[in-house]
Amino acid sequence: MPRSRSTLLRVSALVATLSGSLSTLCFFVRPASTSQHARSLRCRLMAEGVDNSLTDIQDEVARLRAEIAALEQDKERKEKQEQVDVFRAFDTDGNGKVDADELRSGVKDLWGVEVDTMTASRVITKLGSSEGSVLQSTEFDLKRMEDVLNEVVAESQAAKAKEANDLQKKQDDALQRATTKALKDLGVGDKDPSEETAAVACVGSVFAYGLPTLDTFRFSQALLHFSWAAPLLSIMDFGNQILYGSPFGLGSLIIFIAMQRISSDATQPFLLRFNMWQAALMSMFYFVPGCLRIFATIGSQAALGSYDKWGDWSPGSPPENLSDAGNTLVFVMFGSCILYSVVSSMMGVRPRIPWLSEQVEKTLPPGR
Repeated sequence: MPRSRSTLLRVSALVATLSGSLSTLCFFVRPASTSQHARSLRCRLMAEGVDNSLTDIQDEVARLRAEIAALEQDKERKEKQEQVDVFRAFDTDGNGKVDADELRSGVKDLWGVEVDTMTASRVITKLGSSEGSVLQSTEFDLKRMEDVLNEVVAESQAAKAKEANDLQKKQDDALQRATTKALKDLGVGDKDPSEETAAVACVGSVFAYGLPTLDTFRFSQALLHFSWAAPLLSIMDFGNQILYGSPFGLGSLIIFIAMQRISSDATQPFLLRFNMWQAALMSMFYFVPGCLRIFATIGSQAALGSYDKWGDWSPGSPPENLSDAGNTLVFVMFGSCILYSVVSSMMGVRPRIPWLSEQVEKTLPPGR
């Protein structure tokens, strides 16, 4: 502090001298009322005064720089000494090393912060300890230690907060499950959503086979021989009239498109989607026996036709026993697949029909 005051006094004196020189210059520079010799003398005196002032300022600037350098060296020396003193305060056993326990104690005494051994070990590691578990005197940096300590403490607090949140969430979930189970045991509250989803999938899967069932009963001539089947055939016939009696068969087409949309919706249960698409493909495959029956009828009309006595040609008809056998075969084959699929779906099991189920699984998008 005395050095700085004396330096300021010197600078003030130099400034006053320079100001006086400039005033003298202003005084001597007058209109051309003096002689040439006097004017020359004044200019010489003015130049000498300015040179002396500049020299004094340069000398003072040099002295100031030297003092600043000395102050910086003194500050650096004090910081190093402070580092040494703090390191000695931390190194309680005097072995020239600071371990985790000594770091904990020193941090508490210096900053009033309590940390555990694990945090202290992490601080030592982050400071770049060459030995891993202790700090040498050359690795001891108080300012950097404070920054690292704050960073490690913040990370530790965040980890503890996350662990506490996870634990609380687990406890809440366990409590909710226990409450739901208790209410379910008492018959109170809603059903488990997974159970409701499974029930919807089963019921929807059963109704999916309604369309192929109606198609199957178009080949049910064999049931006409049984009186108990008459009411069932009447119901099936009514359903076929609604589906295929609409203009251009729009009823069956609308149902088929709806089944296809449900089967392609990946958010729906896989059992429902699987059965929807399998039932839709089954209805499509009815086209094959239908075409065969048409071709057989046309062939029989052409091959078995005859002319009457007036020369008119009458188309023939396929033999009744052969027609009944073909219809019965189609009815039994498709009916068995439908019955098996319906029973499996009611049990929550995916029906497995050879080849057909494989094609369904290959063409379905993945879902739940």
